[in-house]
Amino acid sequence: MPIRKMKYQKSLVLGEDFVSDTANQYLYVSQREYKGKYDGEQEILPKGTTLSLQIIKDSAVYPEGEESLLYETFDVTILDGNTRADLVKGDYVSLIGFREDASFYFNYTYLLRFDGYKKLVPRSENNNATTGKETTK
Repeated sequence: MPIRKMKYQKSLVLGEDFVSDTANQYLYVSQREYKGKYDGEQEILPKGTTLSLQIIKDSAVYPEGEESLLYETFDVTILDGNTRADLVKGDYVSLIGFREDASFYFNYTYLLRFDGYKKLVPRSENNNATTGKETTK
């Protein structure tokens, strides 16, 4: 009988590299409630909000033949205890507190989790976002 490999395997996500390569600036698209993760009565991960974000900057150097992540959308879960984010479509956000312990890559999907997000206020004169409201646990 074969050993169940997944039980003894862990795929790490280089979240800090991702945030750095994308300048930690994203366009908010949508959200849904994250109910948390429980083992019976014991809470493993707190409730929060899963945000769908679009990458608006990408400075990573990719091997020849690989395309940039620019304009791709991805999901990230904010584990701050709030089931609704104070965002509207088109807002710019940055992510706070990458949770390496709760993030992983499984079945061709990144499960990225953070402690919070910061709503950025766009500057019209140079189209760069500046810091704004911060929401964390």
